[in-house]
Amino acid sequence: MAGLLSASMLDEMQKGRPIIPLLELTLPSGVKRYAPSDSPSLSLGQYDGRITSLGRIRRSVSDRSNALIYPQCDDMTIADTDFAFASEVEGSASTAVRGSKAVVKIASPNVTSTDWFTAFDGIIERYAM
Repeated sequence: MAGLLSASMLDEMQKGRPIIPLLELTLPSGVKRYAPSDSPSLSLGQYDGRITSLGRIRRSVSDRSNALIYPQCDDMTIADTDFAFASEVEGSASTAVRGSKAVVKIASPNVTSTDWFTAFDGIIERYAM
């Protein structure tokens, strides 16, 4: 569930310290973790440096019912130079990729992973090769 900034993440951002977008995909073969550059996490493991562009994350409220509309994350690009994602999409579990869990977090090396901001928590709706 996407939430609010923790006090420690807010402090990092207000001080202008570096923040890192992270992508976690729960695919049929297991969890894949991506960042703009290789980023180890003591609690979660390695994030591979494959994010080449990060789409805009949109949240909104319905103008009719004031209900929260599910957040959407625009296109995100990962460098699939070893064809790991492509083989997942084209493999025997390819139909299970669509609908797999996708989480975008905003992290800082100075903040524990439990305080990272979850900007998007949803599913893979579509992908392009």
